[in-house]
Amino acid sequence: MDADKHFVRNTTIGTGQAVKSIRKDLELLGLLSESLSDASITTIAEMITSSGSTKVLATGAYVAPGAVLAHNVQGLGYNVSLSDGSTTSMINDVRLLQPGDCLLTFSIWKTSSSIVPLCELAKERGVRLIVIADQHSQLAELADQLVLVPSEGVGPMASVTCAVSVAQSIVGAIANVDTQHSAAMLEELQTMWSRTQAVISD
Repeated sequence: MDADKHFVRNTTIGTGQAVKSIRKDLELLGLLSESLSDASITTIAEMITSSGSTKVLATGAYVAPGAVLAHNVQGLGYNVSLSDGSTTSMINDVRLLQPGDCLLTFSIWKTSSSIVPLCELAKERGVRLIVIADQHSQLAELADQLVLVPSEGVGPMASVTCAVSVAQSIVGAIANVDTQHSAAMLEELQTMWSRTQAVISD
């Protein structure tokens, strides 16, 4: 559905819109909790931790879950980075991936036209593809690992809440792949935060 039609269908007059939005997201999270596979999330975590490099391709609102995933997994000591720039910069990022590396992207509501051919190129080069999607789209069909999430919110755009939740689930699973490694990396990160005063604790 186009953005304007989605807006007309989901717009209501009166108070309580914020609460309705939150309740809808809670409903979506309930659906996700019933359908999400622990085995799938564990497999994705193992794919990322065993690869030399993982790129997260994200555009628009889905830069948010992409940033959550990339930033937090970097904190755990793995080479995961967000690619959210121009198509030409995304091409450069995909070109640097090697066979066995991972590419993770989103196919929710609307998918940028450049993402599908970039994923096709990556697959041709032996890169493993992880897709978080809200339906069995063309991109979802290319995936080596697929996570389906509900996304229909009450506002003018699709909800990103479940995609963020899945990103956090993947981070948690990655932390548990090698707990000693995770603990060491987080201790090192805390030391660097303290020395640079990048983070100030209350």
